[in-house]
Amino acid sequence: MVLVHGEEDRTVPVEHLESLQCVALGRGQAWRIPGRGHSDCHLEPGFAARIRRFLTDSLDWQESKDSKAGAA
Repeated sequence: MVLVHGEEDRTVPVEHLESLQCVALGRGQAWRIPGRGHSDCHLEPGFAARIRRFLTDSLDWQESKDSKAGAA
């Protein structure tokens, strides 16, 4: 799970990010973006690359897990 939250969000308090991060129990990543609001985080330089990297890493982990389960 990747959680992205703009620190200037006036719709959803940043404390919600922290609550969700606790629920994720370390299985995810949280990215607080200074100067961004509720619906403009995607405009952050490097946003797409960071999300792509997270997804690629997650899929690589799942494929590795699946191949180990198949070998057992």
